Amino acid sequence: MIETDYILSINAGSSSLKVSVAPFITDTDNSDTELYSVTVPTSGNYTEALAQAVSQLSLQIPTFSLHKVKGIGHRIVHGGTQQQTAHIIDEEIMADMQRFARFDPEHAPAALSIIAVLKERLPDTPQFACFDTAFFHDIPRVAQLTTLPRRYEAKGLRRYGFHGISYDYLLKDIIRRYPEASQEKIIFAHLGGGASLAAVENGKPVDMTMGFSPTSGIVMSSRTGNVDPSIFGFLSELEGISSDDWTRITDHESGLLGISELSSDMYTLVVNEDSNPLAKEAIDLFVYQVQKAIGELSAAMGGVDRLVLSGGIGEKSAILRSRIVTKLGYLGFYIDEAVNQSFNAEHYPESRISDWSNKPINVVATDENAIIITHVQTLLNQSEGQTGSGEHREG
Repeated sequence: MIETDYILSINAGSSSLKVSVAPFITDTDNSDTELYSVTVPTSGNYTEALAQAVSQLSLQIPTFSLHKVKGIGHRIVHGGTQQQTAHIIDEEIMADMQRFARFDPEHAPAALSIIAVLKERLPDTPQFACFDTAFFHDIPRVAQLTTLPRRYEAKGLRRYGFHGISYDYLLKDIIRRYPEASQEKIIFAHLGGGASLAAVENGKPVDMTMGFSPTSGIVMSSRTGNVDPSIFGFLSELEGISSDDWTRITDHESGLLGISELSSDMYTLVVNEDSNPLAKEAIDLFVYQVQKAIGELSAAMGGVDRLVLSGGIGEKSAILRSRIVTKLGYLGFYIDEAVNQSFNAEHYPESRISDWSNKPINVVATDENAIIITHVQTLLNQSEGQTGSGEHREG
């Protein structure tokens, strides 16, 4: 291992910047590589946020500096129809990212901004895009289709699916823990501020709750999930809202926040549900829609062998895990409540929270940064193998 070379993983959001660092190694199996991560607020100033992140990381890793970075990986939410794998950020990739940026107002503008900042600071350091949509690129044709006219398909209209980097990590981790999972029908639930579920059969994704944009699917912290398409016309006629107004409402004012009129944070809603009926309704709707989605995805596979819960809610909320599983007995899932209540996804050596006489329910702490680091390691090693030198060159 070359201790003085590092790889950065960047997850840029509208209000925060998460940066992870790992040593660059020539062995592409970096499953045991230790990651160092920090999250800093941005306030729209990504140059300042990057400087703050680098400063904090330097305290954790005394030998680290920005100019020792060999490659940079970015989480890019929308990859469009063409992007199937992680890819060096060139003009074509930038054009695709800009084209689909409007469908990801939470992350895309931030990602484009930090890419520009890093390009200015490190003009010779390769940057790579790791796409949330790539995991689902080759799902069955029937799961890709929308019901709008065919002529729009050529313009990029299809069901894409999101949280793919997270699902990539979860699938690899669960197969590592339980090799038999590679031949199973599994439903993964990434339940956080953004929430979705995905169906995987024999190690391949087959369907998911999110479709064309990350706003679709089940109810989320401030996003609607699926809504009747006629609502926009109704509100436009009633209040004169524009398409920009509609985007603001569906992405930032709806979901748990809009229903509860209290908070987009699930923990806050749970704390207040006994005294606030609107908070309780928001929680009940979230649980109900997750339960429905599990039923739909099990139907898509003709059954389900394993349920994997992740994301901030899935990993940390025993109450929500218990409520979600309550109605899943018809699928063979029964929670072990004693294990569930004492479970810690980050430290517990065994990830199973179900009774051993029934189908497995696993809780896994997802790690998108680890997957991004792995992709960058692989691409850098491939490039060095092609060039026959230690210097990275595009192409």
